Amino acid sequence: MSNPQQLRYTVDITGTDVDAIESFVTTRTAEQLATHDPDTTEHRMAAAVERMLQSAVLDARSALNRLAEPEQAELYGELELRHELKNGWNQLVRAASPWRQDPGYGTGRWCRVTHTNASYERAIQHDMEKARAARTAGASA
Repeated sequence: MSNPQQLRYTVDITGTDVDAIESFVTTRTAEQLATHDPDTTEHRMAAAVERMLQSAVLDARSALNRLAEPEQAELYGELELRHELKNGWNQLVRAASPWRQDPGYGTGRWCRVTHTNASYERAIQHDMEKARAARTAGASA
């Protein structure tokens, strides 16, 4: 795992992270839902954000729960579950991003993730370097 204060990889995402970002966004949408009539654009927008948020929370929690159980991780495939977690998490981050200047926004942890872990990131970088070298060699031939 990387620094626990900074989220960098999918393996660093915890249930506590999911709960925190859900609570942060839900507080903001609940305020809009409570203060605007159901037939207003503000209410509908808050309801839409809330529904998308819950879908992303469900995806992230489902993946975390399956990863926590070795039989489930094997059955569904750990890498596939990590991708599901990454996608759910990145949706949560996008949902919270309009409030990134607000107090309580988790600036160190609430960021998009692109790699499962450090070794996966290194492997991708290595493959990209090999592809660049092959293109360069092909261009000079």
